[in-house]
Amino acid sequence: MNRLLFLFLGLGLYACSPADRPADTTNEVSAEVENSAEESSGPDLYQQYLWCKQGDNYSEEAAQAQTARWMELSAEAGLDNWGAFSMVSRVGDPNFDSILGLIWPSKDAQEAAMALYNEALINTKLAQEYPEVVICGGDEGQWTFGFDGWNSDRTAASQNPEPGAGGNGAYRFCSYNEGKEPSDLIAVIQGPHAEWIDEFEKANGPSSYHYKYLRPDFDTTTAERNDPVPAEYDFVWLDANASEEDRVAGQEAFEATGQDVQAAVDAVVSCNAPQLFDFTLMRAMSSVSS
Repeated sequence: MNRLLFLFLGLGLYACSPADRPADTTNEVSAEVENSAEESSGPDLYQQYLWCKQGDNYSEEAAQAQTARWMELSAEAGLDNWGAFSMVSRVGDPNFDSILGLIWPSKDAQEAAMALYNEALINTKLAQEYPEVVICGGDEGQWTFGFDGWNSDRTAASQNPEPGAGGNGAYRFCSYNEGKEPSDLIAVIQGPHAEWIDEFEKANGPSSYHYKYLRPDFDTTTAERNDPVPAEYDFVWLDANASEEDRVAGQEAFEATGQDVQAAVDAVVSCNAPQLFDFTLMRAMSSVSS
């Protein structure tokens, strides 16, 4: 994918426990996320993350104007069913100032949209109108990371689809333990993990917690990465909440009563420590193909 020039806002994600996770869409970590050639269920969506750097001409006002123009040009080019959000690390990172997230119904939809995008010369126009404001994705796409995504069906409380809606959560980069495979993880997520969330929400009311399974659509061993990300991993697990209150309440409850669930997860996969982000929704996708 070509370099995208764009403004960031902010996004957050969570971890392998039900108190940290990202926001957007709701379906299922569909059972058959198989490594084998025969996947009986395809992804719910295609998701991209682009590292973004602030240029010499950056200001909050210039970035907002650049974003508005980016949205306008994309609409004029015929891009319609897609979503966008921005993420900001809570601890900072030397590799990026923010991360731009793009959500598409499928990889085919993303490729068709980018054909329109490139034909309309949107990057060229943005570079001329807003030089060195915010630059995302890298000159050769080296800061762009694509994933096949499977969504949670765990959104008991509706998510705010309006631009500017925020949230928080974390990413965890995970690999299957020896002899384990996606079906083993699915059994935990649809079993004790789901049961714990049900009990938590019965006691505390609906929460905004939801999760996402992201399988990299690139070679993790050669892709650029920040220090907490391992050189090799099988998938990224996202946990998200729409509010800090939900995140903290879920985390405290899970630490108190969810250790058996965590042990079941740990028996199947090994994950690094969660990277916590804050997020801002820029554009909601109108529909998701499952």
